[in-house]
Amino acid sequence: MLKQTIGRPFIGGNDIRILNNGVEILPAMLDAIEAAERLRIVTAYCNPDRLLVDLLLAAKEKGVDVRIPVPGRYCDSRMSQLAGYQSMCRLLEAGVRFWMYQRTMPHTKALTVDSALAVIGSPNLNFRSMGKDEECCVAVFSPEVAGQLDERFDDDYRFADEQDAEQWASRGRWRRLQERLCQLVEEQL
Repeated sequence: MLKQTIGRPFIGGNDIRILNNGVEILPAMLDAIEAAERLRIVTAYCNPDRLLVDLLLAAKEKGVDVRIPVPGRYCDSRMSQLAGYQSMCRLLEAGVRFWMYQRTMPHTKALTVDSALAVIGSPNLNFRSMGKDEECCVAVFSPEVAGQLDERFDDDYRFADEQDAEQWASRGRWRRLQERLCQLVEEQL
């Protein structure tokens, strides 16, 4: 029945773990980032804390291919978006690749590592998801599942604009002030 509905066979026999709240999710995410050679993080709200930024910078320094698509003009929390821009700028300068999705508001929350591990669930890449909200996700150790997600993400880049570090570094004072003001309440975003 599932194959008829989605047009693909159900993929069985995978190693699956349920992760609850930041206490389980954050350590798993940190371990995955540290072990990665290729990392995709898809999130509706991208405002990583200093620990995650430092870890992503270290991964990039090791040569990890890090790609993060984020909402573009269609975002339902402009304050959350602005609060994350300074971190995004630091990551862009280090070579992390960002795309702003322009088709609609993407609400996917997923991470793939080396096309072998997929983590899918409710947490965003922000403080609130890792420290305040009740979150849950599924970690699936499956090249088939992670590969299908990576294919889907690759397809989504057609509807997104890759960001440029130089453009981000030259954003104006007004934008930077907005970002700093939003950072004052980032734990609530």
